Amino acid sequence: MEYNTSRTKLVIPEYGRNIQKLIDHCVAIEDRAERTKMALAIVKVMGQLNPQLRESTDNNEKLWDHMYIISNFKLDVDVPYSFPAKEHFLRKPKRIAYPSNRIKYKHYGRNVERFIEGLIKMEDGENKEKSTVEMANFMKSLYKTWNKDNAADEVIIENLKDMSKGELSVPDNTRLAFIPDTNRNRQNSGSKGRRNRKGKSRSHGHKRKNR
Repeated sequence: MEYNTSRTKLVIPEYGRNIQKLIDHCVAIEDRAERTKMALAIVKVMGQLNPQLRESTDNNEKLWDHMYIISNFKLDVDVPYSFPAKEHFLRKPKRIAYPSNRIKYKHYGRNVERFIEGLIKMEDGENKEKSTVEMANFMKSLYKTWNKDNAADEVIIENLKDMSKGELSVPDNTRLAFIPDTNRNRQNSGSKGRRNRKGKSRSHGHKRKNR
């Protein structure tokens, strides 16, 4: 019995071992015309095995690229596409830089920091003042999702002042919006529903007893 561990590794597993064997056989054909003819037949089968490529505008070119890769870059046939160099496929992608900016208040997130930076650049006036209050209300809602207790307005306002390095402040005696506890409300509504159902069942029983 032949086990997969003793077989050659599949280059692109989605096409299966039979396609890989056919491509290996195709590469070994000496006559170029016959080799091209067989390669065209293999590409058609590969298209049936990989139907999601049909939605792509360059599906045929991708199939030929896949065949070229499976052949270990040895396929030499007459096709309407030029195969990229081997180094093109083996080139490692550029490493994505990880954000190095430290977030002081993680529960607010980086986007809030960006919004605050934009608010600082706004011209002083009524629009900036309203936007600053709205930002404080938004920060309070974010704080609520992170902490079950309602944050005191003074805490949110102080956080906003700290994050803006003293550039932003809300008018004196400003009261931020109250953020309800949605989880608690759901629990209360559920318990009321259960009590109501129990109450109805008792009343029906009492009526039947009177009859």
